[in-house]
Amino acid sequence: MASLTPEDKESMNKQEGFSKQAFFALNTPWFLQFLALEPTEWLEKVKVPVLAVWGSKDLQVPPVQNKVPVEKALDKAGVYYETFVFDSMNHLFQKAVTGGIAEYASIPTTIEPEVLEKMVEFIKKR
Repeated sequence: MASLTPEDKESMNKQEGFSKQAFFALNTPWFLQFLALEPTEWLEKVKVPVLAVWGSKDLQVPPVQNKVPVEKALDKAGVYYETFVFDSMNHLFQKAVTGGIAEYASIPTTIEPEVLEKMVEFIKKR
């Protein structure tokens, strides 16, 4: 923010949907560490069974980019695991049209029952 010109700052403030609070939250030590985190490095060290699930409309952690690396890391860990992609669900495991974050609050379901059923099934197997 400090490197922006006064004109750029003014322009940002006029942008619809711009939030200083959200912008500054992106610059916290926690968020910067989160961005640098490589999950597969941690998954390779897991010693317990893992159920990894995604929604097919997840735009935050898209299964098309994440499922295979997770499976490879869990193979390396040598643990029992299952992966599953729920059709037409978003990041919160709600049936979704777009998968966009703005849609979350408009969906009455907190989490689809079939996701909970999959979790219970996995736990009972182990």
